[in-house]
Amino acid sequence: MGYIIDLDPSSNGKETMQSIQKILVAVTGPGHESASALERAKSLARHHEAEIELFACVYNQHVAGERFFDTPGLEKARDAMVSAGQKAVDDMAAELSREGVRASGCAAWDYPIHEGIVRRVMESGADLLIAESTGRNKDKRKRLANTDWQLIRTCPCTLLLARSEEWTGYTKIVAAVDPMHDHDKPASLDRRILGAAQLIASDYSADLHVLHTFTGTINSGLVSPKPVLMPSEYDEKPVEQAHRDELDKLVSSYSIPPDRTHLLEGNTDDVLPEFVAETGASLVVMGAVSRSMIKRLLIGSTAEQVLDSLSCDVLVVKPQNFETQVKAEHRHAVDDGPIYRI
Repeated sequence: MGYIIDLDPSSNGKETMQSIQKILVAVTGPGHESASALERAKSLARHHEAEIELFACVYNQHVAGERFFDTPGLEKARDAMVSAGQKAVDDMAAELSREGVRASGCAAWDYPIHEGIVRRVMESGADLLIAESTGRNKDKRKRLANTDWQLIRTCPCTLLLARSEEWTGYTKIVAAVDPMHDHDKPASLDRRILGAAQLIASDYSADLHVLHTFTGTINSGLVSPKPVLMPSEYDEKPVEQAHRDELDKLVSSYSIPPDRTHLLEGNTDDVLPEFVAETGASLVVMGAVSRSMIKRLLIGSTAEQVLDSLSCDVLVVKPQNFETQVKAEHRHAVDDGPIYRI
């Protein structure tokens, strides 16, 4: 599986910036151009001379049939839907080719939609998945839908959610890090976040800001709260200074100016959206790990408050050894009859 960034053994733990080679764009279906996602894909492909694959995951419950109750008519309907999906992505790929971008298309019948997309990520070896945020507008703001959340949790490669309505590139980028590792994240994930953020910032000559939030005695994380320091340590080393030391240590090898390294007190779900709004950031780079169902329940509401409060694009970075819970085998190949692929 390809990744945007890799760890260079000679770099003293710093994540090195690597070129993007293959971009997978999730297309909603025939008649939906996924314009937001496609604009990002074209731009990044030109920066990195990358290949784009447009993927349409096709499914309709009304013609899905069941394992022992399928009919030739339903099979014909499924074939027609997949063919329509293939034609749609082929037409889009042809247009990209005329614009000088290497592109291809693929359509497949699979369900759930997010699993079909993740399976195609694994099959294609994509470095980056770009998906248009599918949530409905509420108060002039897109909210993340179930497919978005499932992709955040299960996609094994870096995921870019195209959320902003108008996009002309990235001018200011915020990398949200957690150097205290209070969120049960692997220590290397922060370096992967910074590596990915620097890569995109370099592409667009964007200002890169690094943000870490803290609270006095309880962390601001996306899991269960716990003390940052043992009570006996409070007098020896104030909580804020402990966070500052770890943040400075993290960014020391990334040539990020002090005035763009921010340590702010407060809960992440409050501070991050406010900081993004104040800076006018067009991209937030965050990390995500695979969690158990119990931890997922604990982080659910806070994570949704954070991401649903962001109107800008979100780049989700995974740990180097991230393992998705999505099975490589197509579910419908076993449970609901044959899979249809053109």
